[in-house]
This record gives sequence, C-alpha cells and structure tokens, in this order.
Amino acid sequence: MRTGWEKLDGRVVADHMIFRVRHDLYRRYSDGLTHEFVVVECPDWVNILAFTREKRVILVRQFRHGLDGPTWEIPGGVLEPGESPEHGALRELREETGFVPERLELLGIIHPNPAYQMNTCHVFLASDCDLSDQQHLDPTEELELGFFPIEVVLDMVARGEITHSLVLSAFLHFILRKLGREISSWLSAEDSSLKYH
Repeated sequence: MRTGWEKLDGRVVADHMIFRVRHDLYRRYSDGLTHEFVVVECPDWVNILAFTREKRVILVRQFRHGLDGPTWEIPGGVLEPGESPEHGALRELREETGFVPERLELLGIIHPNPAYQMNTCHVFLASDCDLSDQQHLDPTEELELGFFPIEVVLDMVARGEITHSLVLSAFLHFILRKLGREISSWLSAEDSSLKYH
C-alpha cells in the first residue's frame, strides 16, 4: 500500500512580511482522506557559531518579543533573496558583531519546525574571528556582545540560560563534528557492558 500524502492545492491566506501563511490541501494515499494543513513560508536563515582567535565564543544578547524578554544567542539572521548561505553568514556575523572569520565552514542544516515551516537554517562555524568593523544593526536591533570560553557556554546551556532551539541545535552540530570520534569511542567501550532487558 502506498503511504504519504499528495498535495492537491495551496493558497496564501496571510502575508506578514517576514513570513506568509499558506493553507495546503492534501489527500492521503492510503485511504483518500483529505485535510487542509497550515504551512508557514519563511526565508532561509543562517546561524553562526563564531570563535575569536582567543577561542572565545561570540554570543549576542537581545530582547525577543515572542518571549517578552532577553536571550543569549549566536549571531544569525535571514538570508536576502538570491543570497548564498555563505555570504549571508559572513554578512550577518559582521553586521551583528563587527567580526570577520579567517575560516568559515558549514556544520549542517536544520529544519526549524517541519510540522508547519518549510524553510532551512544553515549552521556555520566561523573560526579565528577578528574585529574589523563596528556593528551595523537594523533599526529594531539592540544587541549586547559577550565573549565566553566554550565550557562556560556549555554551563549556560546546562543551567537553562541558553534556550533558543536553533542555537542549541548549532551547538549539537559543533559537538558532533568536533567530538564525534571521542563519542564513538565512548559508545564502543560502553557496548561491552550494556545489558538489554
């Protein structure tokens, strides 16, 4: 039996500048059930896990209206139309912090909420960053910069001081990339002592 859904129709019902709301009609292959789902159209985003030459993580603290309070985050933002993720990452990092990296590498991609969002967040590692400019913030942006050793940042995560899901996902990508071998070795060592009930 064929599984999945067939899209029959889609229409935009609201446009809020930073995102559009779409209603999509789907039919399930298995039994013909039709249902209308809400999809939020957002541009793609970039997040940048940036380290200074002194191996300090660059964090930004800003007020988030969804939470009605401030959060510690990594630099990031919305890709402009036609902009490559790499260019967007360099632009956002420079605009929000004034720093530019010696090296930039893609750590991975995240789908922020595939239940109803269709966009992608590209996560980059920016290494050996130097201050080369002042901040160039949007009119509604007000950012405080912080520079922390990675162990302090991980403590902030453990204490619930960093809660933004995309930021946490970026750190997961970083840890898996940088500690993957150590984690694999640890798991292999544990295999011999695992007992399944």
